[in-house]
Amino acid sequence: MTNCAEPTNALTRIPGADAMPYFVYKITPPLTLTYIDSKDKYKDARTLVRSLRQDRPAGQDVEYRMVFAKGQGEAEKLLSTPRDERVIGED
Repeated sequence: MTNCAEPTNALTRIPGADAMPYFVYKITPPLTLTYIDSKDKYKDARTLVRSLRQDRPAGQDVEYRMVFAKGQGEAEKLLSTPRDERVIGED
């Protein structure tokens, strides 16, 4: 029997690679961030955000968002930074 290393590909999990969680926040004007929860898996975070959006009372100016970040501080920085307008095609 020979000692062969297992082949690796793009789908092979790297230990510790999934250490960055998805952070879920409630955002109210004027850009007030309220931490809700963090999830290790995208599907879990997506399900939570969708249920929060569905249960949101009508007429409230509230937004629920998730962000993939190393820590809560980075998540809040990413959510607080204004995003550039997307340019679709040339004028």
